[in-house]
Amino acid sequence: MMKLWCQALPFLLLACNLLPAPAQAQFFEQGPKLVGTGALGPSASQGWSVSLSHDGTTAIAGAPGDNNLGAAWVFTRLRGVWSQQAKLFGTPIIGASVLQGISVSLSGDGNTAIVGGYADNDETGAAWVFTRSRGVWSQQGPKLVGTGATGTFVQQSGSVSLSDDGDSAIVGGQGDDGDTGLGVGAAWVFTRSRGVWSQQGPKLVGTANIGNSRQGEAVSFSGDGHTVIVGGPGDDNNAGAAWVYAKLLRPQCGGASRAVWRAQCRERGAGLSERAGAAKCHLRVLRGLVRDRVQSIEAGGGLVPPAPRHAHARARAGSRRPAGGTGIIRPASVQRGDWAASRGGNTPLTRARGFGLPRRQGPATSRADGRLSAEASAQARRSP
Repeated sequence: MMKLWCQALPFLLLACNLLPAPAQAQFFEQGPKLVGTGALGPSASQGWSVSLSHDGTTAIAGAPGDNNLGAAWVFTRLRGVWSQQAKLFGTPIIGASVLQGISVSLSGDGNTAIVGGYADNDETGAAWVFTRSRGVWSQQGPKLVGTGATGTFVQQSGSVSLSDDGDSAIVGGQGDDGDTGLGVGAAWVFTRSRGVWSQQGPKLVGTANIGNSRQGEAVSFSGDGHTVIVGGPGDDNNAGAAWVYAKLLRPQCGGASRAVWRAQCRERGAGLSERAGAAKCHLRVLRGLVRDRVQSIEAGGGLVPPAPRHAHARARAGSRRPAGGTGIIRPASVQRGDWAASRGGNTPLTRARGFGLPRRQGPATSRADGRLSAEASAQARRSP
């Protein structure tokens, strides 16, 4: 029996080798190398910075040495074949050496690109945004330069990053708050609304830095545009560090929202997450809506008109007292647990259950619209 096994073993091994091997992910070079046409000068340095769209069909390559000013090339892939789509160069520029293309980034769909040039305006730095429509690229708005920079060589846009939708951009400036291009560093966030770019909040500078951290030498945006990370390789004598920031959407309980950047996504140190903070504020809005529905407080023999439904409108306009009254009644002034009284002082108010709202004790109110019934109104007018 052993002899038969020994004779069959070579055939078994051969059969195993003929079986298909498990599929493994392997990368292979797709077509020839990408070299953009129309380069100026012998040292364009194409490929100094690169970025891809999510589906991998659009690529951008920066070339800070092109014509000593810099540029970027966009390539697209169709049926496995790559071809040049555009050469990008932003205007206006200041200086003979701008280094456009020192950093580049593409949005998820590949229709928005940002190109950084940190040598613009004597190394103040700037970034240019481009958009694609029907295969044609054009610059969108003026160059982006963050405010609040300090120092001689800020080098803004030495690094850049875009969110997936292309509506948020972050640029790093490692030389901020320094005199040699190696400073504490900072980062600036810009947002796009209806095609117009504007800076969002002050520059970002991480705390607890040690020495010239060079914050902003590397930056990155999360896909949803709510989180950024800023690298500072020079922190603590080149030990290096990174700082994370989260965009806290803090509803103002008046219908409007204000984007506030806070490190570690904390709300006034209370440790509330973004979702918890929003839920807390939405509850306050709900209280205001309920208050509007039940606000039928007798005042001077009449009724106080219901306040505007939205809390921010209430805060602006308030609700006027009826004829004979003076001043303005602001529903927002009634807080949870507060006690109040009607104008004549004859009808006490107490807290309504659940929302801390004023509730009348006395004449019944109509459940349909929250107003006093005709009988209750007549009774109120007969009261001294």
